[in-house]
Amino acid sequence: MLVKPLLRWAGGKRWLATRIKQYLPEKINNYYEPFCGSCSIFYSLKDVIGNKKIFLSDLNGELINFYKVLQGDPGGLIAFLRQYENTETCYYSIRSLKTENRIEAAARFYYLNRTSFNGIYRVNLNGEYNVPFGFKGYAELFDEDLIYRNSEFVKDVVFVHDDFSWMIESVEPNDFVFVDPPYTVSHNRNGFIKYNRKLFSVEDQQRLKGFLEAVGQVQAKYLLTNAHHSFIYDIFSLNSKEEEISRYTPISGGKKGREFTKEYIFINYGLSSNGDA
Repeated sequence: MLVKPLLRWAGGKRWLATRIKQYLPEKINNYYEPFCGSCSIFYSLKDVIGNKKIFLSDLNGELINFYKVLQGDPGGLIAFLRQYENTETCYYSIRSLKTENRIEAAARFYYLNRTSFNGIYRVNLNGEYNVPFGFKGYAELFDEDLIYRNSEFVKDVVFVHDDFSWMIESVEPNDFVFVDPPYTVSHNRNGFIKYNRKLFSVEDQQRLKGFLEAVGQVQAKYLLTNAHHSFIYDIFSLNSKEEEISRYTPISGGKKGREFTKEYIFINYGLSSNGDA
């Protein structure tokens, strides 16, 4: 990657970014990513996409506001960030902050992402961010040069605050849609993920299936990542080719909680000649 993504994101795909190119279609026109998060896959594919149009979206309005401010006013973002400290007192003060200033809101979002526990984005029933302080021992809280380089990296991106379904009105033949929704079920297990079920329900998975079918009908290409679970397989395998991919994941602090986890990749095209997993 020429530029490293700024955000930490629970469930992000940095682990896939180093392998994604072997799963790409032979031809990519415009690029779409409806659950953009930390944008790690977009970052890894920028050289492949070239000067084509790029559309990144998410239903998280704070996330999209951050990217738009980063894109348009990195200096203003940095001006607010310089006021913050990596201390528990400062953290809870900023966490409780309410502001109508979109630049300050973007700085708050980035600061909390950087200093919270595991970079989790979680809100309570009142929509208030409630993740505890992470006690991260950063030598440097913010890399201003990296912020400016990220701003330049995303300058031509179209950021959209919306549900994934908006894209079907825009996607054209040979466009490529990378889809990484919040996982509804646990990997290799029968349990539903309590928190993510609120973010992305079983019904949302069914809506996503319809969206991907529509993407295929306009001769566009998609790659979907999802949990390795029979429930997910039954939903998405009918109109897709599935691949299994394994990764090592530290799912808890102790060694007993670390294991290899399988995930599904679903595609609606033939794999490129770059190889297999």
